[in-house]
Amino acid sequence: MKFIYFIALAGLVFSFKPASKLKLPKACKFIPSGTIKMDQTEVDVQAFYMFNHEITNFEYKEFLFSIRREGKDSLYNACYPDTAAWNNIGGFLKPMAHHYYTHPAYANYPVVNVSPFAMEQYCLWLTNALREIYGDQVPQARIPNKAEWTFAASGGHNNPVYPWGGTNLRNGKGEFLANFRVVGDQNIRSGENGPEIVNDSTY
Repeated sequence: MKFIYFIALAGLVFSFKPASKLKLPKACKFIPSGTIKMDQTEVDVQAFYMFNHEITNFEYKEFLFSIRREGKDSLYNACYPDTAAWNNIGGFLKPMAHHYYTHPAYANYPVVNVSPFAMEQYCLWLTNALREIYGDQVPQARIPNKAEWTFAASGGHNNPVYPWGGTNLRNGKGEFLANFRVVGDQNIRSGENGPEIVNDSTY
């Protein structure tokens, strides 16, 4: 069975080099070194640069178009997102198999369902593309490891309940601090085609 990363290319990491000698896109943010507790163990994290957003469908298409222009059809096919993986989830997400990667409405959504091999190839391509613009000082791009991703997402807080720190979902004005929809177990049931939302329930 082929393993598919549902959330892929969540961020790309560049090993740290002194800022005075390194030029990167504005979307690359500096993450200072520090420590984070993972599974009751303190893990040291070295400083690195990281994109401030997930790699989008549009950005990933630039990569695919580039390798197709070079006539690398086999590589193109190997790196193309497995759009059929949406069908494995079932239910109301099945239409995403036809629309999520191809429809312009999802151009700025994170690219998903790409293999580890495809992620490695994207990192190689991106590194070369950035070196053409910013010079050979650009380090090799790669996928962040678990400690780096967790450390960056923690926003400098050690063991945070939420990445903004603190234990509250709302600010002092009563506004939610995250973009999500509250759905309880009573709102979803299993149907013949997968999960179904119960329309007459309250949210």
